[in-house]
Amino acid sequence: MNIKKKLTSHFVNGDIKTNYFEDLFYIIFFIFEILKDKKKIQNRYHFSNFKEFYDLEENKNIFFKNAPSRILCEFFLLNWLKNNFNPNAKVNILDVGCGNAVAIKIFLKFFKEINYFGCDYKERKNWKDLEQTGVNLFKYNIGEDFEKKLPVIDIVHSQSVFEHVKYDLSGFEILSKKFDKSKQIHFLPAPISFLNYEKHGYRRYSYTDLKKLKKILNKDQMKIYNIGGLNTFKYHFNFLINNNFKNFRLSKYFKHSNDFVDSFELLKFLISDELKSFPVFYAIEL
Repeated sequence: MNIKKKLTSHFVNGDIKTNYFEDLFYIIFFIFEILKDKKKIQNRYHFSNFKEFYDLEENKNIFFKNAPSRILCEFFLLNWLKNNFNPNAKVNILDVGCGNAVAIKIFLKFFKEINYFGCDYKERKNWKDLEQTGVNLFKYNIGEDFEKKLPVIDIVHSQSVFEHVKYDLSGFEILSKKFDKSKQIHFLPAPISFLNYEKHGYRRYSYTDLKKLKKILNKDQMKIYNIGGLNTFKYHFNFLINNNFKNFRLSKYFKHSNDFVDSFELLKFLISDELKSFPVFYAIEL
């Protein structure tokens, strides 16, 4: 039986109903974290020619109607795969906290064929349909001992998962040890993303938190990548405002999709933001 451990001291769960005092603690935590997380780039990015993965005309709605940080995380993942794997190889992928298993579509943009294993703490409505296509899905609560028998896993992936896990450090330790020969890539929201998502999970992850994680896991090869920056955040903020108040524009300093001629120009703007301060997400590679 493993000891339950948390990487950060957050104790309020923003995914459930909270009282006034819990809300106050939640906000105070994030104000301090945002102020301390202004960092320059830590590692170089996996960003290259997006035309390899996207038809900009066909995917126009993806770029104009989705959160820019998610677009950048998806784009980062595709280029990370390009730098580490052969697209003709058939790989075994474990998607931790898979939800509705939407990551399958992303992986199939790069690989011709995959063996996909997805796990989450509860079964989703679409799992039975997916299982009929050969997808392997099972329940697993992150932080508990991993007892499921799997073939050799090539990639362990998670997207916006660990911030919802109370004992996240236990989860990282168990997965790091269990799949120590696998390539792992985890996407984690940075403190400034709190202003776009408000109450959402237990925590965001600062660069200081991730350096602490690297030390605890004793993973010298662990890399920390910034994703997005202040302009990405401002575009996202205006994106949310406009969804709720049509045609309302916060200020000329907050970009809106109407400011871009096409999705090519928008994506170019978001990628150019990558070397700036205040990342909206981090990717960690184990």
